[in-house]
Amino acid sequence: MKSKILVIESQTQPLQRLRKYFTKRRFQIIRPKETESIFNICKTENLSAIVIDPEVYGKRSAKFLQNLREHILPDNVKIFGINGENLAELN
Repeated sequence: MKSKILVIESQTQPLQRLRKYFTKRRFQIIRPKETESIFNICKTENLSAIVIDPEVYGKRSAKFLQNLREHILPDNVKIFGINGENLAELN
């Protein structure tokens, strides 16, 4: 069974290199569609991690991640914030 990673990315700076990196390492990438609630995905999928571009929610990112951590996600799910500009050294 593949581990599942939810990738929340900006439309203008997608995390395509990061998705390819995880796919090569046999992770299943889940990307929310425009009408899907991230909270619902987190409740229904058995996620291993969430990778988010903090620019997606701007100043509200910290509050959004805090709500996810405190109310939705199990303790074993990791949250990683990564900006699309910081992927130059990812192989």
